[in-house]
Formats: sequence, C-alpha cells, structure tokens
Amino acid sequence: MGAVAGASARVSLAFVLPMALYIWPKYIGTKPPARKIYVALRDAAAEKHGLLRIIDESGEDYLHPNAFFRSIALPLAVKRAVLAAA
Repeated sequence: MGAVAGASARVSLAFVLPMALYIWPKYIGTKPPARKIYVALRDAAAEKHGLLRIIDESGEDYLHPNAFFRSIALPLAVKRAVLAAA
C-alpha cells in the first residue's frame, strides 16, 4: 500500500486498521461520559489475554480490556473524516 503524500505513516496505516468505540463499563453520576472512536491495532498476544491495543489521543498505543470497546465498521469517507478531525 502506498503512502499518501503529506500524510504520516500512522494515519495512512490507520485506514486498514479496525476502529473501536469506547464504552464506559459502568457509570454512577448525573451524566454519562462521551463516547469516543479510536483506532485499534491488531495484537494476537494481547487478544489471548482479553486485551485490545488502542491508539489514544496522544498517538501512543496502550492495552485496555476488550469489554471497554466495541468494534465498529465505518465507510471510508466517514473514517477519513474522523481521522482528519483527530
């Protein structure tokens, strides 16, 4: 896959990676937290332990429990818009 001119390798690679929606496990309070969309990296070793590798707002990837996320499929145009807004 060729890189897009002017785009970082991480953003270009993100188009072939799955997206994940953050689901707050339980919340006690007056207002539920906002849901966010993250890029999920494939990590077979983490999946064996019930974990998912997610790229956060800082651009770093961290392991989180699978139960905190739901996989979503976005049309390419929507995925581009989401990544451009990040």
